[in-house]
Amino acid sequence: MPGKSPEPHRNEDAFAKLLELLAVIASIGILAGILLPASVPRRTTGKIMMARVEMANLTAAISQYYSEYGTLPASANATNAAAALGSDFTFGTVVRGTRANGAAGSPLEGQQIVSSSVITQNPSTPGSRYQNVNSEVVAILADADYYPENSPTRHTYNLRQLPFFNARAAVDKNSPGIDTNNILRDPWGMPYIITLDLNYDGKCTDTLIWAKLMNTNAFSVSGTAMIWSFGYMKKVDLSTPYNSAVNKHILTSWR
Repeated sequence: MPGKSPEPHRNEDAFAKLLELLAVIASIGILAGILLPASVPRRTTGKIMMARVEMANLTAAISQYYSEYGTLPASANATNAAAALGSDFTFGTVVRGTRANGAAGSPLEGQQIVSSSVITQNPSTPGSRYQNVNSEVVAILADADYYPENSPTRHTYNLRQLPFFNARAAVDKNSPGIDTNNILRDPWGMPYIITLDLNYDGKCTDTLIWAKLMNTNAFSVSGTAMIWSFGYMKKVDLSTPYNSAVNKHILTSWR
């Protein structure tokens, strides 16, 4: 009938869309319940998702940098150490210098950031003594004010001054986000561990930490970078296999 209000139809459409939205939310909840271990406290699930997003964003930024420059975001110090080892380089050991600066002699020189077991460079191998956390990778990708070594210019490793990566600023040197030492920390305040494919063979290889966790001579992940977080337990046990005991809470960029 002319002049009849279409309001009932609108209400029906709105109700149908509401049901669809509720179904999507329910599906996400079911998937989260399947993917996350039952032992994980509910209050940590949001932080787990945040860590996975940060690792995905960092992986994408590294890939974009590689596509732009044909090389990976690492200082000459890390590149030379990898060459001396004939392998890849893992950022996740000790701070060298102030913020992302690779120079020796600052108050932070030699400060251990994570477990003493998380050392991937062999001090007995000449030229491989350099160790650092993820600060220089983050500085290069973000084109930060603080740089991984005393270079002539701020943009030595990012000449086009492109901001490939952004993250929230942490309130201090132990909080989540990019801390006051330019270290990217996970939602529990631990530095992300990053291995870069600095021998450019198409895979990232860890011969110590993940080799032990996976009970193999060397563990590899295809791509330019492998990134992992200690998870909410904030620790790793090298005497226990991956996905058991405290190690089942480790979060990785590749699975």
